[in-house]
Amino acid sequence: MPGSAPTLDVRDLSVRYGDQAALEQLYGAFTALPMLIFGWARQPGGDWAALTAAASVVLLGLVLLLNSFAIWLRNKFERNY
Repeated sequence: MPGSAPTLDVRDLSVRYGDQAALEQLYGAFTALPMLIFGWARQPGGDWAALTAAASVVLLGLVLLLNSFAIWLRNKFERNY
């Protein structure tokens, strides 16, 4: 299976950093927002559900913002021959 290596890497990191507090995870040496969202969604308790939802909205907004910027750059530097 060629696509299994990234899955194993993410699972290893989520196990390694899963026991830290939320702020320690955000300011740690390694931070990937999708991995943090996945780890928070697996935590028991109702407080983590709100944190997971907020992080998902932030990630979606960031992707839309960067995509809009890329489209703007493409249109700005597009050459008409």
